[in-house]
Amino acid sequence: MPSRFTRNPDRFARRESDLRPETYTSLLVVNLEGEILHLDGEGAPALFYGFSVGGERHTSLSDVLRRVPELENFLQQAFQGETATGEIRRWGKVWLASCRPLREEGRVVGAVCLLQDEHAWRERYFVPQAVTALSAALRKAATAAELQTVLFAQLQEWIPLDGGAVFLLPFEEHALNRYFGRWEQAAISASEEFNAWLRVMGQQLLSTAQVYYNAAQRIGEREAVVMGVPLLARSEAVGALWVEARSPLRAEERRLLETVGALVASALYRIQKYQQTEHRLQRLAALHAIERALTQTFDLSLSLQVLLEQLTRHFSIDAADVLFYDDQMHLLRRVAHLGFRAPLQEETLGVREGLPARVVRSRAQLVVNDLSRSPFVSPRLEALRKDEGFAAY
Repeated sequence: MPSRFTRNPDRFARRESDLRPETYTSLLVVNLEGEILHLDGEGAPALFYGFSVGGERHTSLSDVLRRVPELENFLQQAFQGETATGEIRRWGKVWLASCRPLREEGRVVGAVCLLQDEHAWRERYFVPQAVTALSAALRKAATAAELQTVLFAQLQEWIPLDGGAVFLLPFEEHALNRYFGRWEQAAISASEEFNAWLRVMGQQLLSTAQVYYNAAQRIGEREAVVMGVPLLARSEAVGALWVEARSPLRAEERRLLETVGALVASALYRIQKYQQTEHRLQRLAALHAIERALTQTFDLSLSLQVLLEQLTRHFSIDAADVLFYDDQMHLLRRVAHLGFRAPLQEETLGVREGLPARVVRSRAQLVVNDLSRSPFVSPRLEALRKDEGFAAY
């Protein structure tokens, strides 16, 4: 029994806008008998030039298949109830094709084939679709490290990249730099010359807010296509995104990377602000716990132990000790400690010995970022630095 679409082809034409997705501009509809119910070749004139349904010249399906033989396999799959997708290549051009079954009352009665010129599709839809997918993936990242990993994995699904890196401010802290793909190789990631160039160019990107693109960038012994994108969020510099591509990037791919730079910067800004807020809350909770411990007990040793536990837990401190000053003996005496690998004995220090004594004499906070270079480190603290691996005080 013929379908309603077979008896009334115009009815299908009126429903064309319902069945054709926005990403396709050419439409071919056939029934199981091989009759063309509708043909709109506007989006693929090179494939369907001169073909029409009705009028003086009636196009048959065999005419179409002689010019576009790839459609036969797509149609056969659609007639069997499956959706078939693929590419059609002719005269140096590529069309994206999708043939799906046309059903009526649960039965397959024909097929709908949708075609789109790949170049036109990329121009119009590539960036929006890629940005939508990347945004959804980046929103799930909870840390900067996780975001960087997700970023490169997602980018490779849309652009043929060989490698890259994300440098976060401050550029000098290598722990914040993440390498991907080919750039993970030791020859690149450990190259001081190349890393110095990335840092300098990263600063330039951030100062000028301009993208860097070079289709013949020297990396070691080879030339590569390299693009750098500044990461700026709400006028705040966050870092720089670098990628290496296998071939010169198309205009839409460069636009995508620029857009991704803004997305990544915004996501990193959000993560950093969230972590800062969380850190402040943890510090407040730690201070409250310390205050509660100091006010609820008269046991000094217990209060000091709670103090050290909270300090090492919430303030990124590996080890700590408490020294009391004996103003009669003019000595510093250790009364509590936590976090040391080796057990410490009770110890006394003179007020002229080492960094603790300098704090007592100056009655001010003292920060030493590199113990190995401080001239005021006592033999005791130097031994601890080597045994415990301490870096800062």
